[in-house]
Amino acid sequence: MSTFTLMPSADTNKTHLLANVYLIPAKLVLLFGPPVPVDEYKVSGEYVFQDEEGHVFTLYDWKCTSLYWDEEGIKGSPTPDEFWATTRPVQLKIGGRRNCGRASDFAKWLKIVAPTPSILSRILKYFLPFNRRSTKKT
Repeated sequence: MSTFTLMPSADTNKTHLLANVYLIPAKLVLLFGPPVPVDEYKVSGEYVFQDEEGHVFTLYDWKCTSLYWDEEGIKGSPTPDEFWATTRPVQLKIGGRRNCGRASDFAKWLKIVAPTPSILSRILKYFLPFNRRSTKKT
């Protein structure tokens, strides 16, 4: 499995959308710190990673917060702070450069280091040695 390193200073020029992934923003903040603000309009925050071959990948929200929707006249979206404190899985974007071909590896790695509850429940079911439901007869 590929490994990825947080590299906020890596060059993200000419990166673009490659894939979508569902992750928990609050878990990302706990693991990697707060995201770096980007354009403070369509993207409220971004993480930049690099693999062992030097490919750069970005992980970011897209039009998920009040930065965008309040500007469009639609109220009720979370602020960036509220969004990145969210404890439920939300769709985030994976960006990279053309022909890097590794977005699926990056998504798999993210789901291992920051698993969502559905993945955790599958892991627990597999590793629990017995069913914990009561076996009493009534």
